[in-house]
Amino acid sequence: MKDERGYALILGAISVLVLTATVLTTLAVGDAVYQKMKMQDAADAQAYSTAVRMARAYNYFAYTNRAMTVHYNAMLTLIAYVSHAYYLKNTIGEIANYAQYIPYIGFIFAAVKAIIDAWYYAADMMAIVGVPILEAMNLGLWASQEAMLTATYGDVLASPANEALKTDPNVNVNSVTNPFIPGLGGQAVSYLNAQDFLHPIKDAASSALPFGSCGDPFGAVCRAKMIGKTNLTDTGSAPNYDGVTEYRFAMNEIVNSGRREWTAIGKGPLLIGRRWSLDFCVIAFAIHMHKDAAGELRSYYEGWDGNRVDQAHAWDRFLFQIETPCWSPFGTTTTTIIDYRVAVGADIRGGYHKQWLNGNYLGTGSTHHYFTGISPFVMARPGFTTPEANHFNQPCNAYIATKDMMSPKMSKAWNFYNKMPLQLMTRSGYTGAYDHIGKYDLGWRTVETKGDVAKFMSESGGQMALAVGRAIYHRPAGTNNRLLDQGWREEPNFFNPLWEARLAPVRSHWDVGLLTLIVPALNLFIAADAVNY
Repeated sequence: MKDERGYALILGAISVLVLTATVLTTLAVGDAVYQKMKMQDAADAQAYSTAVRMARAYNYFAYTNRAMTVHYNAMLTLIAYVSHAYYLKNTIGEIANYAQYIPYIGFIFAAVKAIIDAWYYAADMMAIVGVPILEAMNLGLWASQEAMLTATYGDVLASPANEALKTDPNVNVNSVTNPFIPGLGGQAVSYLNAQDFLHPIKDAASSALPFGSCGDPFGAVCRAKMIGKTNLTDTGSAPNYDGVTEYRFAMNEIVNSGRREWTAIGKGPLLIGRRWSLDFCVIAFAIHMHKDAAGELRSYYEGWDGNRVDQAHAWDRFLFQIETPCWSPFGTTTTTIIDYRVAVGADIRGGYHKQWLNGNYLGTGSTHHYFTGISPFVMARPGFTTPEANHFNQPCNAYIATKDMMSPKMSKAWNFYNKMPLQLMTRSGYTGAYDHIGKYDLGWRTVETKGDVAKFMSESGGQMALAVGRAIYHRPAGTNNRLLDQGWREEPNFFNPLWEARLAPVRSHWDVGLLTLIVPALNLFIAADAVNY
């Protein structure tokens, strides 16, 4: 009884037991954190890669829309060439036609007339051939837009989770046991992501599977109504602007804002340019000679002549006025001597060459400039209505990553029931292989398997992570204006390729709304205070 030998062995054994339990518990916690980090990285990778696909599609729309705009401006330039050549032919060309018979110098005027006539026919031929080619190219670009839209939607909907599995092969993405859209199984979240991809697209967000207001889920049927003579007033896609729908009005504005100066208002040298002025005073008379011009893409109301009328239009005008006297403090009188104007247009009816003199219509020339109208294109939906609810027209995509921590594969890494060197204790309720001395489980099998936790375990597999990616529209901020430092300069649109992918904060409607729909057991934890959860 008084012999104290052997106490160190007992204390050492107890210390080894405590140290071993501590080490194994630390390993278990460390592995748990590591597995959760890998799973979160996998969810982030999947959300970001989906946002990249969305941003890539939107930028493709922007690049192709800009290409269409360039083509329309090329059409306007061709028509402006014809208008200017038509004007030269009927002014300087007519003067040269008579002056060529003047002795000694007539050959100079004959050469001028020949040059103007050649240029007129060349410009006319370029417009006849070039406008239909440019139109065909725009239709091809629109077809590629629809292909990109459909392919991206299908890619997001399929949600192969390739990026997530590359990051963590043990993760499950969207494989939930309680989908809230019947029949979709684990693709419920992918369906919402695909629908959110459509939200910024005009007509598409209002279309629902299998058929929406346009007759298809993507709005392509509404856009296709822009082809040919079909009126756009019956698409139901947007309020009309004086009979011209939003698509045609938007493209008109974009094209006209990007015109070259020579095409839009003319410029050039004296006498032969599209815009010039000559003013001088002769004794008591002031002589004013002004040449101006214009070129624009425009649309008329369909009811004007019973069909669709989009026009590539240009005109040139010469004004000769006399002002008497040259200057007077009591005012002057201006008299118009010559007011000559020509106009050239291309439209679905065959176009026109027209001219007026002092307000009198002189008739129409040849009609062979065909322009069937503005081609369909994918346009962004304005986001000024409840912008915060619609993410400022910047779509989000969310992914739920889960991991079955009690699967045989994961048990090897997590559960230490076969690794304890000393006998501990038995736990009531264990049966079979787990009900013997010294095999106590320090891993996920010790988690409470009753009540709320059990529901969460069964629905999530034990671990779960949420990630949200967003395709955002971002123009880099300037440095000179502090108001622009936030980088928000314009409404998201499909004419500037400024879309990029980012991970978005989860703390929005996603964490409470989406998670509780996917895993109903979460409602039991956050019902008391869903906002602060």
